[in-house]
Amino acid sequence: MKFLHENKVTVVLFGCGLLLLAALAGGFYLQYLNDSAEDGRHRSTQRLLALEETLTRLQDVRVHQGALLITGKPEHLVRFDDARDQLARSVDTLQALYADGDTHNERVIAELKRLYGLKVHELLVAAEMHRSSGFDVARAMFMSRQADDYGTAIRLLIEHLKQRDEEANRATNQLIGRQHVQLLSAAVCVFALALLCGGLTHVSLRREIRQRQAMALRLEHEATHDALTGLPNRRSFMHDLERSVARAQRVGSTLAVLFIDLDGFKRINDELGHHSGDTLLQQVAAQFGRGLRKSDLLARLGGDEFAVIAEATPGDAALHLAERLIAMVSLPLIDGQGELAISASIGVAVYASDGSDGTALLSAADAAMYQAKRAGRGRVMRAQRI
Repeated sequence: MKFLHENKVTVVLFGCGLLLLAALAGGFYLQYLNDSAEDGRHRSTQRLLALEETLTRLQDVRVHQGALLITGKPEHLVRFDDARDQLARSVDTLQALYADGDTHNERVIAELKRLYGLKVHELLVAAEMHRSSGFDVARAMFMSRQADDYGTAIRLLIEHLKQRDEEANRATNQLIGRQHVQLLSAAVCVFALALLCGGLTHVSLRREIRQRQAMALRLEHEATHDALTGLPNRRSFMHDLERSVARAQRVGSTLAVLFIDLDGFKRINDELGHHSGDTLLQQVAAQFGRGLRKSDLLARLGGDEFAVIAEATPGDAALHLAERLIAMVSLPLIDGQGELAISASIGVAVYASDGSDGTALLSAADAAMYQAKRAGRGRVMRAQRI
């Protein structure tokens, strides 16, 4: 039983450990998703800033080119060249940010670089025309341009990249939201399962504990009581006798011990069988029990021997009690077997005149019982005074 109890506790602890590991794994997974989403948002923010920076640098190049073409001042050529260098660095940064293995984004960035190269070439051609053909021709060419095909295409690609990043962020946020809901549902299920398992285990352990307690009580009862009559056995009787002697010594009261032996029991056992003998012993125990006070203790010492502890009982009262018990068992106790009636021989010992401890009192009562048998049986004898 102890092994089963420990085994159940081990299983429960192991199950709780697994549930804890599952919860920790779920928490780490959520943290991983959140970190991934945070990295994605940070990378997306960097990309958006780089895209805006690229558009701004492209606009700066166009502005300084226009200023150069319109005014013809050399300082605008220096600003134009600086803006071109910054635009080239922005495009390189943009390409590095989108180098994440996404083939679609890589194709878009490649197209963006191609258009950027064409746009810069167009701007350089206009600036070169300003140097070779003069201010009026370059200014007229700049003012006559009705469209900016390369710039428009570049802005469309940049807007496309922005939209893809925003869609990717939304998809990531939706995925994390779904994972949160799923893990929360799983956590609720795990918690409910843990409660169920814990409840079932608690009920099982309580039932097992009650069974163990009942078994312990039964074993204790069997160790201290006679199996046939249910009366306390010799071991229990001696324990109670020592306590009664200690109590009598403490309060200064009297105590009587009656040692009872049935006369003629062996003949009944031999002629009618052990079953009838056992039945007779049970009836004798019941008769003795009806003749005693609630404060008296009746025990079966073994075979056909019984004993009684009668507290606060002086010697004369103990003798009268013994005579009453003899009268109660002198009647036929087996139906149809009147000629097989039994009697009892009883020895009486009184504390403290006949003994100062339990062992001495029981020995004195036992010796008095044998005197009663030698005197003719079916009678009471008081222990010889010390």
